[in-house]
Amino acid sequence: MAKSASISPPLPTPVPPPSADQAPQKQEKQDSRVNFLSRSSMNVEDDRKMAAARLQHAKAQGKKRRDAISKPPIIVGSILFLPSGLFFLACKTLPVFGIFEGLKPYGWFGGCIGAVAVPILLVALLPEDIERIRLVTKMIVAIFAFAGCCASALVLLAVMSFNDGCKDVFGTSGTVPCWFAKLSILWPVLFGLGYITTSLYLWKRSQTLPARDLLSRVWKALGSFYFYLGWIVFPLAWVPRLAFEELDLDSKALAVLCAELGVLGLIFLLNDRIREDLQRWLAWKGAAINSAAAVASLIGQRTEAELFQMLNNVFTGVPLDRVSKASIKSNQPDAELNKLAENKKFGNVDAFFSHSWHDDADKKWEAIQLWRKEYLKHSHGKEAVVWIDKYCIDQNHIMDSLAVLPLSLAGCQRLVIFYGPTYLSRLWCIIELFIFIEMGKDVKDIELRKLDVEWKKGIGKMRHEILTFDAGSCDCYSKDDKARMMTLIEAGCGSVVDFSEKVKALLLDLSLLIAGGGDKHGNYRRLSEVLESMGDMDIELGVGTTKKKG
Repeated sequence: MAKSASISPPLPTPVPPPSADQAPQKQEKQDSRVNFLSRSSMNVEDDRKMAAARLQHAKAQGKKRRDAISKPPIIVGSILFLPSGLFFLACKTLPVFGIFEGLKPYGWFGGCIGAVAVPILLVALLPEDIERIRLVTKMIVAIFAFAGCCASALVLLAVMSFNDGCKDVFGTSGTVPCWFAKLSILWPVLFGLGYITTSLYLWKRSQTLPARDLLSRVWKALGSFYFYLGWIVFPLAWVPRLAFEELDLDSKALAVLCAELGVLGLIFLLNDRIREDLQRWLAWKGAAINSAAAVASLIGQRTEAELFQMLNNVFTGVPLDRVSKASIKSNQPDAELNKLAENKKFGNVDAFFSHSWHDDADKKWEAIQLWRKEYLKHSHGKEAVVWIDKYCIDQNHIMDSLAVLPLSLAGCQRLVIFYGPTYLSRLWCIIELFIFIEMGKDVKDIELRKLDVEWKKGIGKMRHEILTFDAGSCDCYSKDDKARMMTLIEAGCGSVVDFSEKVKALLLDLSLLIAGGGDKHGNYRRLSEVLESMGDMDIELGVGTTKKKG
């Protein structure tokens, strides 16, 4: 966002650099080994080209994933649905005019094929296809409303057919018990009311629910629709014939369709992950599972030029001496804090701060000040410019800020993780780490700052947290945010389980500057090696050392 030259918000009193006696020595020792100037001579233009190349790669992988998942269901579903639908209509309408009267029973077999084609077509819908999902939802709403009207007509027809002895109910001949006729009317009444109510609910929520949640409800709605058609509505049309007449070919064919719809309905209702599993299998068959597709899901259909133009408007950084302790204690948006940030060019922000708002604010503030002290020492007094969400996300342009998040991460020289007890439970934190690497940044550009001073006493806990990490159990500030993040995860890794494994491997193999990790020559080990030295590991760990520069 551009800052107006006529509006100059009062700057807070600069926070003085922390003195040496403001923090325990052990934590200071850990921080003093950080190589702040390792990227002081970075070629910004090269980094910009790298970011553009990563965006192009992400879009290519996103298109490959979309083609692998969407094209086969569209082709197969269309081949099955169109002929079967036409065949069904022909078999049910032509005999009315005395044409091909013997085809009437075979129309139900066309319905059997069409019933399979509909969910196949739905597999082509990806969670990021919000407009298409809303369109399909409206079509489902129309079908439900039509079904409710048909149920009402069925009830009216049954009532009108009542006579002495309840003859000819639902097209039967002879006499059927009145209790059976009345019971047969009750179910269509419930069916009609249920589907009219459901259609109104889906219509209302189609404009507000996140795409992923709405798509899940569409599958549930299809499952319930099939279930009621298969086990309630259609049987009511032929059970009287089964009870009081001989079963003809038409009734037998309808019974097959009922059984198919009932089974499919149960599968869709009981299996919450059927869509994800099918799409993951299609992506795997098409060799289209690539984590870069997560970036493509975030940036949408925007071109690289559009994204960089958006970045020019929203990419900001805040000098660290303007950051107050009070602002670290609450995650509530504050427009006044946005005014303290300055527009920055790509590559001119020193660090992207990744942290959990649920961690202890006092400990986090101490860790920030220790990082700042080390930076000032190595920069000869030049204040660090950092990206902090509360200061740098303009709430008036929040969607633009999220769309360019990959470029915002790539435009910062390093990622600083303030690791506290709740860090791995916050999905936004994990996504920031994941995208930072996906944008071509090196693990050596990531710094870990544990909020606990006595880190060695908590190394076992850290090891347990990493090895038991599950992205599915992570939380977000809002349900909409979590749905958006889960869409990114699904796009990039195929499943939450696979994403969790990637994050574990990344955390274990990060070159982390932690106390006890280095030797007298300045070499420091990967976290995976440090953890491995603390005990037997039950997974394969990356090994190697990284030479400390400077």
